[in-house]
Amino acid sequence: MYKKVASIVLSFALFLGAGTVNVFAEELPLDAELQLNTVLNEEVEMLSTEEYEKVLAAVSQRAQDAITPELIEEVKVLRQEIENSETMQILKSSSLTRASYDTVSLEVLLDTHDGLSLVDIAAIGIHANAARDEASDLYTDVANVEMKEDAFRHMTWNFRAIKDVGESKTRIATINHEWQDVIFNVVTQYENERYNYYFDLYRTQITWGLMPVDTIINMAKADADAYAITYRDALLQECKDSLEVFNSVFANNSFIMDFWNNKVGRDYGKSNPDSSTNEVFVDAWNANKLIKHEGASAVTDDVRSFLYSTNWWYIM
Repeated sequence: MYKKVASIVLSFALFLGAGTVNVFAEELPLDAELQLNTVLNEEVEMLSTEEYEKVLAAVSQRAQDAITPELIEEVKVLRQEIENSETMQILKSSSLTRASYDTVSLEVLLDTHDGLSLVDIAAIGIHANAARDEASDLYTDVANVEMKEDAFRHMTWNFRAIKDVGESKTRIATINHEWQDVIFNVVTQYENERYNYYFDLYRTQITWGLMPVDTIINMAKADADAYAITYRDALLQECKDSLEVFNSVFANNSFIMDFWNNKVGRDYGKSNPDSSTNEVFVDAWNANKLIKHEGASAVTDDVRSFLYSTNWWYIM
């Protein structure tokens, strides 16, 4: 946490977004010709470490340059509104948020910025937990061999949610679930840097009791909230511009597997809405429509390139 005041515990907030859900092109269909059980040996096209660090530095600078006073004020208002809401208190004390609260708050920030309401997010969260529980009851993963539990969880999360809140909202939430994981450490580091900046700037006032520490905590959090939005968008654009950047950002094969299997779940939610979760999963698994594990024999360069050519991993 913050190095200046070790005893401070930051309360991370969810955000309530206003307006309509973003409109985007219909998702590209799953290519029946792509055989997921085919082992290919192509080397994944990625940036070198030095090249990737330069890209991330440029993305960070563009993200900081894109932060406006208006955006800062917007996220401040959103935070205050949601912290004061009854719904927020329920979420904080319930089992709906099983992940750490700071990661949840970042994920919901992205969701609300992209048009979801807190009610939408809570509903999708309920489906996520139901899918997780059922997956652990039915299946056990064998890493890089057969990951039925993970595949079931992601596929049926989307299958369940699309029938409740619709395809667009489900797509936003499940895509941002992955993007949150990508940017979390960077956003956390930026928040700590902003806290230290404000602490040094207002050290005298804080020492003399003229400014509460909570004030600079809130200032740093607002800066980080705005940065999370601009950084995600800038990094996403870099990915869209380059397959090598995309592969570097999503170097962990779990991202590819999750984006893919999320999409399969949404497809089945539209085509087989009355089937049970395990029925659609078994059908998709046996038909080789799912990525079955995170190993290189399943997440091949061909699979990565195909996913990159779709809009299953972004909503902009």
